[in-house]
Amino acid sequence: MIQSANDAIFIADTETGLLLDANQRAEALLGLPIEKIVGMHQTQLHPPEEAERYRAIFNTYIQTGGVSTEELYVCHRDGRRIPVEISASVFRIGDKQFIQGIFRDVTERKQAEQARRESAEQYQTLFETTPVGLGVADLNGNLLTFNDAILRPGGYTRADMLALGNVAQLYFDPAQRNQVLTLVRNQGRLDQYPVKFKRKDGTPYDALLTLIPLQFKGKPGWQAVVEDVTARRVVEKALSESEAQLAGIIDSAMDAIITIDDDQRITRFNAAAERMFRCSATVAIGQPLHRLMPERFRAGHREHVDGFGAAQRTKRAIGNLGILTGLRADGAEFPIEVAISQIQVGGKIFFTAIIRDVTERQHAEGELRRRANEFAALYDITRDLAAQQDVPTLLQMIIERATALLAASNGTICLYANARDDLEIVASRGIEMGVGTRLAIGEGMAGVVARTREPVLVEDYATWEHRSSKYTDIPFSAGVAVPMLYNGLLIGTLNLIEITGSTRTFNESDVRILTLFAGHAASAVHNTRLLAQSQQRLARLAALHEIDLAITSTLELTERLNLVLRHTRDQLRADVANVLLLDATGATLREAARLGVQSAPAWHDFTLRVGEGAAGWVATHSKPLAIPDVTQDARWLDLASSQIENITSFLGVPLSVDDRVIGVLSVSTRVRREFTQEEIGFLMTLAGQTAIAIQNARLFAETRQRFTELATLQQSSLIFSQLNEPAQVGQRIIETLEQWMPYERTSVWIVAESGRQLQLLAHSQMGLSPQEFQAELARVRALVVRPGEGISGWVALHGKPIRVGDVQRDPRYIVGNSAIQSELCVPLLASGRVIGSINVESRLANAFSEHDERLLTTLASQAAVALENARLFAETRQRLNELESVNRISTALRAAQTLDEMLPRLLDETLAVLGTDAGVIWLRDQMNGELRHAVARGWIDRMTKTPVPPGEGVAGKVVLTGEIYRAREFASDPHARASVRHEILPGWGGACVPIRAAREIVGVMFVAVALPRELTDAEARLLTTLAEIAGSAIQRTHLHEALEEAYVETVLALAKTMDARDSYTSDHSQDLAQMAIAVARAMGLSREDEETLRFAARLHDIGKIGVPDAILRKPGPLDPLEWAEMKKHPVVGAEIIQPVQRLQRVAPIVRHHQEKFDGTGYPDGLAGEAIPLGARILAVVDAFSAITDDRVYRRGRSRAEAIAEISRCAGTQFDPRIVEIFLAVIDQVE
Repeated sequence: MIQSANDAIFIADTETGLLLDANQRAEALLGLPIEKIVGMHQTQLHPPEEAERYRAIFNTYIQTGGVSTEELYVCHRDGRRIPVEISASVFRIGDKQFIQGIFRDVTERKQAEQARRESAEQYQTLFETTPVGLGVADLNGNLLTFNDAILRPGGYTRADMLALGNVAQLYFDPAQRNQVLTLVRNQGRLDQYPVKFKRKDGTPYDALLTLIPLQFKGKPGWQAVVEDVTARRVVEKALSESEAQLAGIIDSAMDAIITIDDDQRITRFNAAAERMFRCSATVAIGQPLHRLMPERFRAGHREHVDGFGAAQRTKRAIGNLGILTGLRADGAEFPIEVAISQIQVGGKIFFTAIIRDVTERQHAEGELRRRANEFAALYDITRDLAAQQDVPTLLQMIIERATALLAASNGTICLYANARDDLEIVASRGIEMGVGTRLAIGEGMAGVVARTREPVLVEDYATWEHRSSKYTDIPFSAGVAVPMLYNGLLIGTLNLIEITGSTRTFNESDVRILTLFAGHAASAVHNTRLLAQSQQRLARLAALHEIDLAITSTLELTERLNLVLRHTRDQLRADVANVLLLDATGATLREAARLGVQSAPAWHDFTLRVGEGAAGWVATHSKPLAIPDVTQDARWLDLASSQIENITSFLGVPLSVDDRVIGVLSVSTRVRREFTQEEIGFLMTLAGQTAIAIQNARLFAETRQRFTELATLQQSSLIFSQLNEPAQVGQRIIETLEQWMPYERTSVWIVAESGRQLQLLAHSQMGLSPQEFQAELARVRALVVRPGEGISGWVALHGKPIRVGDVQRDPRYIVGNSAIQSELCVPLLASGRVIGSINVESRLANAFSEHDERLLTTLASQAAVALENARLFAETRQRLNELESVNRISTALRAAQTLDEMLPRLLDETLAVLGTDAGVIWLRDQMNGELRHAVARGWIDRMTKTPVPPGEGVAGKVVLTGEIYRAREFASDPHARASVRHEILPGWGGACVPIRAAREIVGVMFVAVALPRELTDAEARLLTTLAEIAGSAIQRTHLHEALEEAYVETVLALAKTMDARDSYTSDHSQDLAQMAIAVARAMGLSREDEETLRFAARLHDIGKIGVPDAILRKPGPLDPLEWAEMKKHPVVGAEIIQPVQRLQRVAPIVRHHQEKFDGTGYPDGLAGEAIPLGARILAVVDAFSAITDDRVYRRGRSRAEAIAEISRCAGTQFDPRIVEIFLAVIDQVE
């Protein structure tokens, strides 16, 4: 019976787990013969990762006698893993116990379940993604489910559809719903029935409705399929109309249109085809297509059409067959153009041929082709010539196109010079014939053509009587020359010539084409010359007009100068044009504007003293100066543009107003040039206009500047009154000065609270990138400026403004930028007290005037009031922030339970309030008075943390004096500890304050800030306040810890009392603790985990304090009510110790030490890994102790019996892994 079973059957020894027998199905399941199977261990049947699970199942079967069913995998010999369903039963033969396992292969069942899941997922995907509307309704028409596609035609949302509820609401005509219901009742279903549904807006739309009966969730209903056919109806109507139009078009078409079926027989023959082939449609329809072509083409026709049809079945495009030969009914052949395409109608293939008679077109094309070849090139050439506006480029293009047009090797263009009455070669192609060579009228081919105005055709130039003596060395052969005439006016000649050895000759046709080309070329040359002349005259007029407009229509000096320079440079064909203006002192020329070919950094801020250089000479003598070669003139300075722009020639004229020179206008060229009197006069005229423009612009700029200054002062006064931050006031000063003065950089300084130095409030510097500015800002902030030092310090000390024309010569100047030349600095005065200064610097010498000083002083008085108000506002806000910070920190410290929790929070909050990131707290050892490191932040946390002896270092000094200690820099402070001085980060100072608790100093707190910042008096007061709060919090924490320690001792005493009540062994809990710690160490748990486990072992039964002695010491079994009372003790024990902070990790172990690994324990029925690890350990050692200890109701059992019982319960009551470890270490404990 075993051998004939459909399932694999294995028989194994329960003690060894070895297989003793198996049936044939077992052989097939494993792919192994019986002799290989017998002797294997049962776990070898399964994958390694399932061996433990099978061992647990096996043990369960032994304990329970079998029966239950489990699912596992077995390993086939070929590596496959086969899912099986296992059941087993235990039986005995004599005193031996065996287990019979039945393994059923469930591969097919698993595959079927997977297929069902995939089918359901595919159906759901199809239901949601199909473009067709789908829905399910019950027999009353109530919608049960639907997809999004059913919503779109009507414009409904899901919420709309759910609100409608019943499909009856969708019908446009309620009567149609009754028709549908009647049809469904009669037919049992409905297939694509046309209905009208209504949209959300009430308008109808056409749809096809299909209703199919189905069972939905066990109840009958309908599957509805809704297809919107509104667009289809429109298309069907349009198609019907287009078919009628197509028939009319085909019959009225000028081209023959023939339709052929797949057998190549004609099915349609329009009127144009009847006329073209002189055959009626009645005769043609049904005939093979090849009847319309000559006999010689019919053989390959079928193959050609089949190949075309095969290609069109995939591409479906019109195929142009080109020019073919047609055959009329009378036998006449004629050329036709054929285009063919494939169409499919009702599953059948048809071909449509559109045929055009091209007899007349071919005749016309032949004639036109010849003319087109001649004129195509002429057209392109004429178009290109007309587009060219540069005469030299145009001439070169003409000769290149002419030689290409007639395939000639060489050619020239000679232009007629009317003044000299001769010809000049201006362009050539091929052999070099000397551009610039002059020919007399009558000399050579060009000279003869110029004289006669007629073309010349030469067969052999070497023997021609009019040949030129200039080309005797060149072996010319054939040649042709034609005149270039424009309205009878000789422009020049166009000449083509070959070299001996060339086979090219010229004829009358060449003369005709070349003459026609020369006419177009002459017109192009004439027009281009006129255009150049017109452009030059127009440019001069436009320049004068624009300059005049600039003078009268704009008062912007830079715009005027750039316009003048641009026209000056262009009209005089110069490379560089510039304007130099005298400064306020009248002693220095400074470049105001410049136009050049390339950038020249050396010209930036270029200056000359009056009388120095060529421009200085012009300004001194008030006369124009022209220098043809600046390298030969001593008045030219090497540092000018001769080195930068490779200048050779110079022309400069004075800019004068009322006989007073205000500057110089000049132009320069790279090539040597003699400037004419006309050019000098033109530049003088421009200079006069420019001088007037400059004077007017200056007057306007000065007036506008005064107005802007007054408006800005008024606006700044208003804005200053609204600002509450000193930084905002400083930035507003910078923004205001940007509108006023020609400065390089501006700084606003305020006197520090200590009064010992100036602090930078705001800074600006022109011409720097963001990265460069940040570096410069850091440099300026790092400066230590004390009252009396530097120009700003001098102003801050004396409270007076100062204006320095040349700072490089002023000993008070602190050099920061060697390019700075002048400086203006005014004090910021509040109630007669200097609170800072405003400093403006310029790269220009003597840049600031008395007016600038008055203006800046006025701005400073406004700013000083705003700064003083901002200081008072900031001081008030600081006090408020301090109160808020004290309250916040005090609240946070009250919430802390331990010093480890409180001190980091205290330090972090203090550093945040003071805006720094470096600090440390040291606590005083009450035994020896040493200060011990508690917590640190920032770079201080990296320092050595050894204890500080009493009185040593800054911290020791604070403990001895009880006073705050402030240091500008800790690294250089004399009280810093020598042993750690090298670890202190340079550039950091701050303060150290004592922490007091009940009038006793219990520690100190350091706070460090980076220079140049120093803690203010207000910040020092705040730090002292926070230290006092910290002292109170520390004292409160000490009291809390002492109270908690007393509570713990009380709880431990209660635990010992419980040992005495429940055990003959007075040290029961200590024994448990030793065994639990041994297991924990074997598992590699941390010291903290060991300590938690120690407390848990000692306190695990403390909850029994609430269990009456009658129950606790009852000698017999407990009844259900007594057992229920006993089960409460883990919960009661956890609740007793939960309030103690240091025992909070112990409470879960106490609560769950009676849980069982299989989930049958109490109080919460946790199982497996859900039970805390400590509780699983405690369960094992507690059980061992319970078995071996003497109890009031029984004697303790032996160690071996205890080990056997614990081993038996591994995997059910106990964690098997912990049991294994416990058994390994129990000998060490005992």
